Amino acid sequence: MNFDWRDISRKDTEEFNQWSNSEDFKIKSKENTIDKYLHTNNYGGLGELIKMFLNVKGKDMFLKVATDNGRMIGIIVAMKLDNQPRDTIECMMFAVNPTLQGKGYGTAMLFDVVKSPEKIFGISNCKFISYVNKENIASETAFKKAGFKKNENWLENFGLEVKNNQFVYDKTDENLNGENNERKIWCYSYRFWTRRLWSLSC
Repeated sequence: MNFDWRDISRKDTEEFNQWSNSEDFKIKSKENTIDKYLHTNNYGGLGELIKMFLNVKGKDMFLKVATDNGRMIGIIVAMKLDNQPRDTIECMMFAVNPTLQGKGYGTAMLFDVVKSPEKIFGISNCKFISYVNKENIASETAFKKAGFKKNENWLENFGLEVKNNQFVYDKTDENLNGENNERKIWCYSYRFWTRRLWSLSC
């Protein structure tokens, strides 16, 4: 599924507040800082949080909404990271319209993001990372289906117990294993480069 993507406007935040106040808005972890924020009446919900991002948005921050026939499907807040060996985008926030949750729209949005970063962010051939609360099984499943790989060792050197898992998407990674049939669109080029990288490493 290919969505239309555009920049989030301040007018959009009114609907985002309705999302976070909806009974259908599923939050998997009540201890997460952002989750507490969304459900605190003093702040007003998701829309108010997005307004804060709009107030500090720089050229390397992206606030995008996916639409289908004019209907807002979901949002993504992302940032291009500095001092990386190659272009890397961190997906900081990801949310789906609560009336559409559990129907595959989140996974479809992530597919769109990793397939067409130049269309959405103006950056091609980039790496993606994201951090997902370990209790948020639905989000972890969506990222895995879209081809993201869990990095089991991302904080082992710090000796810390963390509540989030790091997920990485890198189309050049020969060990990347997507779990969705839609990834067959990369099948032939993936096989070619995997064999090429394997032969160079021997």
